[in-house]
Amino acid sequence: MASHLPTMNWSDPDLGEAISLFKQKMCLYLEDEEISDEVKQARKICRGIGDEGLRRLNASGLSPAEKKVPANLWKFFEGQLKLDVNFRIHRLHLMQYRQKAGESIDDFINRARTLALKCQFTDEELHERLIELIIASTPHEAFRNELYSKPQGCSLAEVLTEGRKHEALTAGNLQLHQLEVCKTEQKERVDAIIKGRGRLCQRCGSDHKPRQCPAFNDICHLCGYTGHWAKCCRNRKQQKKTEYTNQHWRDKSQPQSMGRYHKKNYQSQSYKNDRKKPNKGKIDAIQTTDSSEDDPYQREFHSVTVSEKCMHSIDAKMPREEAYTILNIKPPDVPGQKHTLRLKIDTGASGNTLPLRTYRQMYGRNRQAMNRLQKSHAKLSAYSGHRIRCYGKINIPCQWKHSEWINAMFYVVDVPGPAIVGLPTCEALNLVTVNVDSIANVSKAANKENKSQTTTKPKKANPLLHINTIEDLKKAYANQFDKLGNFSGTAKLLLKEGAEPFQDPPRKCSIHIKDKLKKELDNLVEQDVICKVEVHTDWCSSLAYSTKKDGSLRICLDPKKLNDSLKRCPHRIPTVEELNPKFANAKVFSKLDAKAGYWSIHLDEDSQLLTTFRTPFGRYCWKRLPFGLSVSQDIFQAKMDQILEGLQGVVSIADDIAVYGKNEEEHDRNLINLMERAANTGLVFNSEKCNIKQNQISFFGNQYTANGIRPDPAKVRDIQKMPTPQNKDELHRFIGMLSYLSPYIPRFADKAHTLRGLLKNDTPWVWDTNYQNCFDDLKTMITEDACLKYYDPSLTITLEVDASQKGLGVALVQNNQPIAFGSKTLTDTQSRYSNIEREMLAIVYGIQRYHTYLYGKGFIVITDHKPLVTICRKPLHAAPPRLQRMLVQVQGYNFEVMYRPGPQMVLADTLSRLPNPENSSEIELDERIDGLIFEPEDPEMYTIALINFSPDKQNTLRAETSKDLKLSALKEVILQGWPEKIQDLPKHLRAFWAFRDELGIETGVIFKGRQVLIPDSMTESILKQLHSSHQGIEKTRRLARESVYWIKMNDDIEKMCRSCSVCIEYQDANPKEPLQPHKVPTKPWQSLASDLFEVNGRHYLLTVDRYSKFPMVDEMHTTSSHAVAQKIQAYVSLFGRPDEMLTDNGTQYTGEAFKRFTKEWGVKHITSSPHYPKSNGFIERHVRHIKSIVKKSLKYGGNLQMALLQIRATPIDSKLPSPAELIFGRPVTTLLPSRTDPGKEEHRLHLEQRTANMKEHHDRNSRKELPPLQPGQHVTVLNKERGTWHPATVVEKSTEPRSYIVQTPNGNQIRRCRSHLRELFKAHIQINERRNQIAEAPQQTQHQEDCNDSAETITETPCTTTTNYERQNSPPPTCTRSGRVINKPSRYKDFDL
Repeated sequence: MASHLPTMNWSDPDLGEAISLFKQKMCLYLEDEEISDEVKQARKICRGIGDEGLRRLNASGLSPAEKKVPANLWKFFEGQLKLDVNFRIHRLHLMQYRQKAGESIDDFINRARTLALKCQFTDEELHERLIELIIASTPHEAFRNELYSKPQGCSLAEVLTEGRKHEALTAGNLQLHQLEVCKTEQKERVDAIIKGRGRLCQRCGSDHKPRQCPAFNDICHLCGYTGHWAKCCRNRKQQKKTEYTNQHWRDKSQPQSMGRYHKKNYQSQSYKNDRKKPNKGKIDAIQTTDSSEDDPYQREFHSVTVSEKCMHSIDAKMPREEAYTILNIKPPDVPGQKHTLRLKIDTGASGNTLPLRTYRQMYGRNRQAMNRLQKSHAKLSAYSGHRIRCYGKINIPCQWKHSEWINAMFYVVDVPGPAIVGLPTCEALNLVTVNVDSIANVSKAANKENKSQTTTKPKKANPLLHINTIEDLKKAYANQFDKLGNFSGTAKLLLKEGAEPFQDPPRKCSIHIKDKLKKELDNLVEQDVICKVEVHTDWCSSLAYSTKKDGSLRICLDPKKLNDSLKRCPHRIPTVEELNPKFANAKVFSKLDAKAGYWSIHLDEDSQLLTTFRTPFGRYCWKRLPFGLSVSQDIFQAKMDQILEGLQGVVSIADDIAVYGKNEEEHDRNLINLMERAANTGLVFNSEKCNIKQNQISFFGNQYTANGIRPDPAKVRDIQKMPTPQNKDELHRFIGMLSYLSPYIPRFADKAHTLRGLLKNDTPWVWDTNYQNCFDDLKTMITEDACLKYYDPSLTITLEVDASQKGLGVALVQNNQPIAFGSKTLTDTQSRYSNIEREMLAIVYGIQRYHTYLYGKGFIVITDHKPLVTICRKPLHAAPPRLQRMLVQVQGYNFEVMYRPGPQMVLADTLSRLPNPENSSEIELDERIDGLIFEPEDPEMYTIALINFSPDKQNTLRAETSKDLKLSALKEVILQGWPEKIQDLPKHLRAFWAFRDELGIETGVIFKGRQVLIPDSMTESILKQLHSSHQGIEKTRRLARESVYWIKMNDDIEKMCRSCSVCIEYQDANPKEPLQPHKVPTKPWQSLASDLFEVNGRHYLLTVDRYSKFPMVDEMHTTSSHAVAQKIQAYVSLFGRPDEMLTDNGTQYTGEAFKRFTKEWGVKHITSSPHYPKSNGFIERHVRHIKSIVKKSLKYGGNLQMALLQIRATPIDSKLPSPAELIFGRPVTTLLPSRTDPGKEEHRLHLEQRTANMKEHHDRNSRKELPPLQPGQHVTVLNKERGTWHPATVVEKSTEPRSYIVQTPNGNQIRRCRSHLRELFKAHIQINERRNQIAEAPQQTQHQEDCNDSAETITETPCTTTTNYERQNSPPPTCTRSGRVINKPSRYKDFDL
């Protein structure tokens, strides 16, 4: 009988476990059915995998052939369904396992072993872990004590045997106890019948004396009233219909070991002091039962997936009258894409409940987890009227099957039952359908709770709470200050349509601050601000970290590309005209500042991944709204307006909140209402920036006082403090600013006439009292309300900035009318900034000065320095160091920099040149960005963060920079500002024009970004330091680009590296040249190639026909030139005379005997380049092949000649016949059957094609052909034995291809291939000449010895050409028969041989 085909369970929450079980069952099934064919096995798997599996398989991309292999199918499904969770996670999960109530020790161990398979334990370690779990969770105390005494390494089988004994003993005692209970109950029923004959109390059911009823102070568990017990309750009859359901549920939830007394005590314990009838406006929830730890629902009746670890439920046999469902949920701030929750469907409940134990499984048992809950004022009650304690509420997105996601409100309660989904959520998810005409409204309490928190009527202020200072407020609301806020809900970042993902390249991190950076990252992770990212993300921004003055790091995000792709939803900000009426009749004011407001808003999971940023320790993403996003302020302002909606006497702009009242009582009530709302919504304040109970506050550009509203004096203070002009130029600028504002100044022409007279050319500069009075009057008129405009958030706002060597000037303008003026005098350090740095500092000053107007709103910055437009559009790391520090300060603002010519910048230009002398405060900047140190204020403390630069060298660098005329002129241009056109720049400075935006001055040294500009006098020493390790050209350039720069630095580095004698001597070989193949022979035996090789001490001669590849091998007993010539002469006499013969330069082929043979037979002898076997690669390849055949034949006793016969009879390729057939025109007869075919004409054509293909393949990896050398040219020649290069001179070009005759310093002439020759630069030629002059000794004999020694270091083939040196100073050299020169040993120099 055939067994049942197993099927895959796709409804299992853990699909990874389901696929493993399916595979195991399928393997057993295939073994039982004896199906061994892979195709049939694959069919069975496809049948059992189900519809969902087939859909996945069809979309897998596997080919039909691959789908027929079972291994491919298992690999595909396991790869999709099994999560590769680290074994340590499984170990941590295993350590949380506990033996459940009613679970036997064997069942518990089997359950633990199942998970232990994934923990990678050894057998000994696994047994110890299981014994520890038994000790931690066994319900038998005696058994636990016995295990304490067990030694290490005890047998697990012995422990299980002992555990079974204790379980059997406990089961026997329980049965005996139940028999005794039955006897006692029978006796009690008899006694009750006897006692019942008298009159029983209708409240307790017993017979007692009057006024001594034991139920007088007890609460009925059935109706909730006081004064009687449930067994005597008059409502008992009405609830008989539901008695079975409630009682069954109650019995299931109470442990068997709990007696009647304990049940009664538990049910009355929570409501002992409550005698009143329960309120009506409550949400029906669930039946209240025992919440002890032994409750079966706490163990069995839920399933929540958290962090890829699924806590599975054990199937409990529940009554058929109850219905359950599994919903997909997305708990806020819980990692993972989707989780599941099993709930009971209760259409009689008007709300949803979540057991506290389930909530703790999601978020843990710490205090931070409880702080996530929103405060709830709803009163929850069970069907019987019992009150249920509610810890708070939480919004959880839910989905049933493929329905839409909805936000469902769950009340967290400490009850033992399952999670419950009520009627409203069931209808929203289409879980149930109500077929009635109308549905009763939810109770008023529920409606009130489900409304937004912002519409809740504020509590009445506590009349006993008096607030006078910020300390009083902190004592009353300690949790609302100086920590991170926690707004409810999540924010979503929306991308523009067509936005393309972008990942910033990684940035370098100094090793000195890695520890600080890691500490700050860990701190943010601990605060739940960021989290580690382990999955792939399409967006990845750069990290910018800055060092604050206290030494700590500030983590900044550089989301340049992300901001360009985010979709903004601008939130409306109230105007001044709308705010002013609210402050009418207000006498008492307070101003509060939201603490880290952005971090109070949580991001949804998809938005978190958009904020991913890269660090040296991996990728992180922001779980809360980060600073720097273009949409952050819009989201924050919308959330603030939602939180503060409905509060009286409270207004907010950005993170500033103003509270006001007509008197102290009203102010205190409004302030306490704000604090209550903040406590309910998670709003937190910064105590250092809060001002409580003031007579006046500055808010949104105005000053609100007890006497009324007036403009903030700070807006015009810098105009009032403007210094008196000291010359006509300064007065002219002041008059120009007045002319710009003249439309808003009454009778301007008459009042400015006096000052205009002083500007005439013929009028001397004499500043008297009349001019001063006129000047002061005009300044006063500028600051009048008629001149200044009220700020309107609905209009475009412009910030005009300008900088001079004296100060900074800024003006806030809307519709060409000023809103506020600002200026400050530069400090000594700031006055030494370059022009671009001063202009950027003006932008920072203006944005910080008018933060209230600009924060969270897009605005335009107008500057007369055009390079700033480009700098502000670049990524943060592309800016110079000091500009980076400034850009970090304005990173959280949304602005665009635009250029306007200087003459049109009237307001800012005048303010910068006539700054407020009393305002010289320091503009706060971070000390360091990416590890670059900010210079101190004291000039004596100046240091430069240069690698390998000592203080003395730094001082030398400053001094040489000052002496260098070109760099001194460049410093002046940087300080004064670059001209508009390059033509206006001196010619010797035009080379710096292309990167002028990157130049800056720090401590007297010019920087190009991170690089130091080196003066000409120090370039030579810097070059030596850069090349001290003798690296190549590119490596040296890369090293230089990290620290230094000068004009034509790359060319200087290349010249230095090419002329370095050490590098020339040990340089690499020339690159591979294009292949120059030999001409393909047109017929057999036209061209031969020959070489010698050795195997196991035996010498062999190999001769191959280049046309047919026909090899001939002979063992040589002697390898003299005569023996080789005789052997080849025998081949020639047999096959005929060849036209040419290719060999190497061995003495066997260069000897007199071989030369005589080639001359007599008329064979052209071609030799390869010395030490360059590639030039005769044909024979070298055949030597390798034949040598391998000879080795194998000698080792295993094979017949070499038979092996050669098979080689000669083997076709060359699919289109060419065998070598024997090519040379003989017929196939040779072997031991194998064969047939002969006539020769073909296309053989030669195919050989040429093969040669062309070979050349093409070779030339793919070769460079262009080396240039030819000329006679007399100085070169270096490669010594192959030593791998070094030595000087030589080209004599003439050899007749052989790519070969030259060169002369060494000792006078010898040798022939070398072009690849072994390298051109020599002039600088090195001069060095060699100087060395030769120094090396010349007075004695000629010593010079001759040196030449002889040098000749021994180079292996060369002597040429027939006679040098002048030989003709004049020595007789012809003595040679052997093979042609080798005989050199007389130096020890015999005094003897005549």
